[in-house]
Amino acid sequence: VRRLPDFVHPRRARGADLTVGFRLLGSASGEIERYVVRVQGGAASVSEGDDDARRDATVTCDAADFLRLATGNLSAMTGVLRGQLKVKGDRAKALQLTSVLDIPKPR
Repeated sequence: VRRLPDFVHPRRARGADLTVGFRLLGSASGEIERYVVRVQGGAASVSEGDDDARRDATVTCDAADFLRLATGNLSAMTGVLRGQLKVKGDRAKALQLTSVLDIPKPR
């Protein structure tokens, strides 16, 4: 999650203004990992933890499914339809996040 800003496509992200929280399940400690991704002005930032900032959407998934999503081995739409990604809030904003990223293609 921390590397997401490295994959932002500046032109596609130029007009985006969104905040998406991620809750990743399945860590060895049993703790839920929390991150907030903010895209504004063509750039993205990631903060760790569960700050009190306003979010457009929150995505909850297993860490393994997030890894599949981030590496291009799971599409966001397929993940939602299969129940692997649960979205609370504005689903359009959550999908907009994937559209401003250059997610690698699976090999």
